[in-house]
Amino acid sequence: MPRAKAQKTTTDKTTTETKPTRATKTAKPAVAAVKAVATPKEETAPAPRPKSTADRKKLYEECRKKLLKAKEDHLSHFDQKRAAISEHIHGDDGDVANASEEQDFAVVRRENLLQLLAEIEYAMERLDAGTYGVCEETEELIEAERLLAIPWTRLSLDGAIAREKEQKELSRRRVG
Repeated sequence: MPRAKAQKTTTDKTTTETKPTRATKTAKPAVAAVKAVATPKEETAPAPRPKSTADRKKLYEECRKKLLKAKEDHLSHFDQKRAAISEHIHGDDGDVANASEEQDFAVVRRENLLQLLAEIEYAMERLDAGTYGVCEETEELIEAERLLAIPWTRLSLDGAIAREKEQKELSRRRVG
């Protein structure tokens, strides 16, 4: 009888807290019950998720503030990199070589900042369009903790893992 209770708990969790994934849809009930019993940490300490649309809106507003702050910070760094790149190089050959190398690194860092600024802008556009917080890979909601940590992210944790596997497979095909 305890087995049926564990199975019911898993079913209730799947239907109320998270959207079932492909693996959940095809899993046999007995297997799901065993998994629920085998992983008690998941049952006792579920990840906090916004429970309502109002909670999700509050999360998105907090993410919007973080995005604006990150954009401001990165724009100031961008201006500093631009100044470092445009400096004139003086001195002997060693000084010129060191300064030239520093400028090369500044260009690379500037390019990375530009890419990050573009990601931040795209996240702001998704917020305005109402598509923010949805994983591009799985089309499920991105975890609140992930959005707070990386507000410009486009992928949930599962989506990021899936995309990374896909990219590794593509690179293996190119090499092999």
